[in-house]
Amino acid sequence: MYEDNKTYFKVGLFVATGLIFAMIIFLWQKKILFGGDSYKITVKFDNIAGLESGDPTMVNGVKKGYVEDIILIDNEPVVTIRLQKDVKIKEDYSIGIFMLDLMGGKKVEINPGKSIKYANISEPLIGKFYADISTLISFVGNMTDDIELIVSDLRNIIEKLYPILNDKEIIDNIKGVLKNSNDLALKANRLLAKNENNIDSITLAAFEILKKSNSFFDRNEASLSKSFENLLEISEKANKLLNEIDGILQETKSEKNNIGKLFYDENILSETKELLKQTNDLIKIILEQARNKGIKVDANLF
Repeated sequence: MYEDNKTYFKVGLFVATGLIFAMIIFLWQKKILFGGDSYKITVKFDNIAGLESGDPTMVNGVKKGYVEDIILIDNEPVVTIRLQKDVKIKEDYSIGIFMLDLMGGKKVEINPGKSIKYANISEPLIGKFYADISTLISFVGNMTDDIELIVSDLRNIIEKLYPILNDKEIIDNIKGVLKNSNDLALKANRLLAKNENNIDSITLAAFEILKKSNSFFDRNEASLSKSFENLLEISEKANKLLNEIDGILQETKSEKNNIGKLFYDENILSETKELLKQTNDLIKIILEQARNKGIKVDANLF
């Protein structure tokens, strides 16, 4: 009996020691017991799609850490990741959640970037979830109603097209349109083939004209520029002259010059009218005397 108890004790001690070593190895593998040279970063995601604490973190495909904790802040998942200290995250980093295996496991994949500046890891970094098979299956499942609606619409369209496609007159018209289109294309091809040389000649002539025009502008660039400057100068002088004329007209209308006073001053205008009237009367008297007995002059010269 004593020997049996001793044997049981040895077996139990052996099993317990094995379990302890297995637990130590597991925790070491997960970097939980022996953190070593490591540090933590926090990453914000819109969706983590089933990511769990302990899931691996890869850096360019090499395991360099694990997910330590996951919390929800303002309805956004914030993941704490523990990384080995030799991982240096740069400003152009990218962090994503990917499918680890077909069983639905997840992993965090980090591309540390190649920038010369380091990212500020004291603030949460930004990560992105990349859709996996389970997400795609869920997406397709959510599209079931939309697919049914599309199929129903297609069925309705086919039902409406069926009478049209069975109408012999409409089919003949469609065939006629297609035949005419084909004939038109053939005629266009023949026309192009027949006039290919003429088209080439026109193209070459146009190219030659363009070449000569460029040459003309190159040779006369200085004179053309000078002419353009002269035109601008003439235009400026013309504008100045028009402004001066406009000023004179404004002064005339406002009676600020002699011409304005002559045309718009009522006294001068009245005197001018009276002078013209008297002149007209004098001319009438002279003409009347000239027709009758000659011009009668009554004047004392000395």
